[in-house]
Amino acid sequence: MKTKSLSFLILLCTAAAAQAQPAMLSEDNQWYYYIDCLSTPDCGYIHYSIGQDTLTNNLWGRVVYENTLYEMATELQTEVHILRQSNDTVFRYSPEAEVWHILYDFGAQPGDIWNIQTETYMGYGDEEESDLFKVSVDSVDQIIIGQNTHRVIYTSTWNDGVTASGYNFGYNGGRIIEGIGPVDEAIGLTGQSIYQSLPNFSARFACFLTNGELIWGSDISPCNALSVERLEGSIAELPIYPNPAFDSFQIDLPEKSAVLQFYTTDHKLQKLVDLNGKSQQTTIPLEGLTPGFYIIRLIDQDGRAIGYNKFVKL
Repeated sequence: MKTKSLSFLILLCTAAAAQAQPAMLSEDNQWYYYIDCLSTPDCGYIHYSIGQDTLTNNLWGRVVYENTLYEMATELQTEVHILRQSNDTVFRYSPEAEVWHILYDFGAQPGDIWNIQTETYMGYGDEEESDLFKVSVDSVDQIIIGQNTHRVIYTSTWNDGVTASGYNFGYNGGRIIEGIGPVDEAIGLTGQSIYQSLPNFSARFACFLTNGELIWGSDISPCNALSVERLEGSIAELPIYPNPAFDSFQIDLPEKSAVLQFYTTDHKLQKLVDLNGKSQQTTIPLEGLTPGFYIIRLIDQDGRAIGYNKFVKL
């Protein structure tokens, strides 16, 4: 009887360990990438957040939400990825091929090649004209962030002189930081085309946050998103009315107001309102927001938070 109980306990521990995810896929982690639209820099953001565990093709992974919000969009555009990490390697699940494939390896060595999309279509580009996604590891370094040492993998677009990869992890070196992912001129966590699909529409790394605290990247909006407790007493409370509201509210704007941001209580950006050209007293429409509790933050033309309030959408 004791032997059976011990075996059952070991089985439970093994199942729990199978679902545990290393630090990069912690549910408290978030990523922001800036978007440049047309002639307007930093007009929006690509935001990644971690969702629930999921058993996919017999392996445990984590749902990763990619939300895009920019000046020409009236609501969030959401894409769902499934990632998992095993030791030093991060994998992505391809719904098209129904297999897991390597995304990046923090244990890589110079000269390694990551074959992400070769003969089998993994979901990058059009299936009929799918490009290669192969990445060369050029060099490896280390960097200290806080109290921790992280490996840094420098990558480039694979090219054998005849055929070249159509995807990479960013220009000017494709730097990938252990536990954080692609930074610098990367467009997102899962790779990017070497071709711009829309002229004058691009993105770049902004920041990586844990528990709403900045770990790596820019310290301006939206990366300086703080909890209500830390906002109170540090910047002015915005006068808005009515509050709660159904369709819109009125707000009194100070000088140099640039953007009004709406966040959920877990620091996820839901809506942007461009305030350039708005009068000091203006009406803010609330379309695209679901009923609930929000934190609104007012950003000035230098990217600094200058006002906040708590708001309820009915």
